[in-house]
Amino acid sequence: MRRFLLNPIFILFTFLAFSQESNYNECKKAMATLDNVVSRFTSFKGKFVHTISSIDDSFKQSEEGYLYLEKGKMKWEYTNPEGKIALYDGRWAYLYIKEDNTLYKIKISSQKRIPFFLKILLGEMKPSTKFFCANSNREEGLIKIELGYEEKEPSFRRVSVIVNEREKFLQEISFINEFDERVTFKFLEGETGIKFKDDTFSFSPGVGTKTIEDTESFQENLGF
Repeated sequence: MRRFLLNPIFILFTFLAFSQESNYNECKKAMATLDNVVSRFTSFKGKFVHTISSIDDSFKQSEEGYLYLEKGKMKWEYTNPEGKIALYDGRWAYLYIKEDNTLYKIKISSQKRIPFFLKILLGEMKPSTKFFCANSNREEGLIKIELGYEEKEPSFRRVSVIVNEREKFLQEISFINEFDERVTFKFLEGETGIKFKDDTFSFSPGVGTKTIEDTESFQENLGF
């Protein structure tokens, strides 16, 4: 009886083809889930942790607090640093620094000035219109997606998101900025479908607060 040995190159080619098809299917499902979560978003309330670190972890800085999101509006209420508030009401962005008793008021005349990940959080941008899935994996109800950007953008790269399928919300967004720093937003203990009071997305500075009006420097001033 003649014995035939399978060609190693054929085996490798078959394995790679299967792996690529499997990854493609997983990516397709992952992006559909991400698009669905963003498009169906109405509101969210929960804790957040905002971390900036060097790639080699020699430097790390974290801020945290509570996040209130409604479609097109947001409020970041910090517990660390205490008293800091960042707010966007759809037309104006505000940043209040308690230790300086200073309020920065920024008119947003163009949606293009709003960082991409905030548009996703606010439910104002369908992710698949600007991004594609480079890789994805699923574990215990969480989907991690490595995203590629359709256009060259120096201010961020190596973007990834984690989608919580059960809670129907983004649990984490991470990217490398233009300073080679990793920026990560984690969202914890959140609730979706919250009905907020009318004054949630407004801010009235106290007596003696110094107000500085600025234009179009949303990302720089709000620390995003």
